[in-house]
Amino acid sequence: MSLPSVNIAQSFFLALSPWIYILGGFASLVFALTRWISSHIKQCHIETESMLLINDLGLQLQTRYTNGQEKSEFVDLGSVRGVIINEGITHQRIVYYLAFIVEGRESLLIAFQVLSILEGTDLKT
Repeated sequence: MSLPSVNIAQSFFLALSPWIYILGGFASLVFALTRWISSHIKQCHIETESMLLINDLGLQLQTRYTNGQEKSEFVDLGSVRGVIINEGITHQRIVYYLAFIVEGRESLLIAFQVLSILEGTDLKT
């Protein structure tokens, strides 16, 4: 009487196949969740931006997003050290921006995050 031959590689694969199936499903779930989160974040675009300047008091910057969230920031006029009106040049467009030099901040305070002044205009004329 002879014993049946057992292929070690085949038995190893059969032992691991449920785990491979589970890990594959988990990887698919992680991929789908990542895609959903990234698409949700991209949908939170800026809807409106406004700046209110009050003489001898300060300025308030307000941003409203498409998901309903609002962000407001008040800057005391005494802490504003300078105003910059400049343009940023990228590969295919020119964007004008307004920024403030504020005491105690390491970076410029940009008044409006989205400026589309030149979008849709013909720069060749």
